[in-house]
Amino acid sequence: MSHFFTEPVVQALGLTGVLVALLMLFWALMQGVQHWFVERDQKALASTSDNPSIPMHATWWHLCKVFFAHLGASALTWIAWGVSGVMCFFWLTRILILFPETQAIGRDLAAAVQTELVKLGHSFIGSLSNWVILAVVFTIAKIGVNANQALFQAMKERASQADSTPPEVWHAIRRLISLAIWAVAFVVAYPYLPGADSEALKGLLVMLGTILTLGSTGLANQIMSGLVLIFSRAFKVGDLIIIGSGSDSLEGVVVAITTLNVKISNRLNQMVTVPNQLLISKPIKNFSLKGPQAANQISVHVSIGYDAPWRQVQALLLEAARRTSGVLQDPKPYVLQSGLGDFYVAYELYCHIALASVPAKVTSELKANVQDCFNQAQISIVSPHFSRAMSSPTLAKVPDDLPPLPADAKG
Repeated sequence: MSHFFTEPVVQALGLTGVLVALLMLFWALMQGVQHWFVERDQKALASTSDNPSIPMHATWWHLCKVFFAHLGASALTWIAWGVSGVMCFFWLTRILILFPETQAIGRDLAAAVQTELVKLGHSFIGSLSNWVILAVVFTIAKIGVNANQALFQAMKERASQADSTPPEVWHAIRRLISLAIWAVAFVVAYPYLPGADSEALKGLLVMLGTILTLGSTGLANQIMSGLVLIFSRAFKVGDLIIIGSGSDSLEGVVVAITTLNVKISNRLNQMVTVPNQLLISKPIKNFSLKGPQAANQISVHVSIGYDAPWRQVQALLLEAARRTSGVLQDPKPYVLQSGLGDFYVAYELYCHIALASVPAKVTSELKANVQDCFNQAQISIVSPHFSRAMSSPTLAKVPDDLPPLPADAKG
């Protein structure tokens, strides 16, 4: 037993104990410092989000603190692993040198690593100016991006108070400027990157460029279509819109406008995602934008035979509009004769509804009242499949609780 605890073994055990103690102490210290960085990161984020009205220079300073706190926490992890690796390497070489059988291996390993470190040091010192230029370029780019974010945050808040440009426009402009800043920074820094003159890096960049060119055609179309939608200001978040026409139309409230698609909540409270490229090719009706009149307009089309007096038909349509709860009486509804067919007259009833009303619901109620009024007046709506007058038209039963027709609508 005493033969086992020789002097090299005791020294090896001692070095191992010292290594374990140093690693535990070092990692405990690193965790404490990293926790301090995380707390500063969270405090900076909370101070920025809780005070949206802080000045622009204060917002820029908070963004800088968030960036450096996050960078410091990430750098500490890499530094901790690097220092731990160095400590383990020195422990391994010392252990190998203690024993005569492995003494040559330990010295050769230490000499080889020392030689590579000296070469690396000389190479680093030789390219130190390039690293300084890279650090300066990307630091300036980061500061520019942070300043751009702070500037457009202040402009977006001022625009929201003035109710002028929607926030989506400011967000798109900010992202475009940030992308341009990083692109310029990469172009400026590329000649100073390690291995920038190597053929391997040039070939890799050519391959990546080819892949992006061939594979991102659809993605580029979606992004450009999204920019067109945002800058044309066809709609904004919260607007009630109808996309398309006929049976393929989609009606709903805009929930989100992103770079690739628009999310719409329809009447069934379902979230529908519409690609931007599809929106560009379809007509869009916006019921939330204020035009010359402070109300939306809906219309109902009916076709009545020539045997029905046109004055009575117009009176019936106006009575149906009067009975509809969602139709405004100021401006007054009006009727136009939109066509004279071979066997019938086409009438178009135009009504105004409030901006907060749902057009589909009001239109449905208006169509129901049109049917009730014409049934009360015993006038059949049988067009467009109408070729001759019917001796006894088939009419729906009229409820007894309907209000009486005005005199001009009785014919």
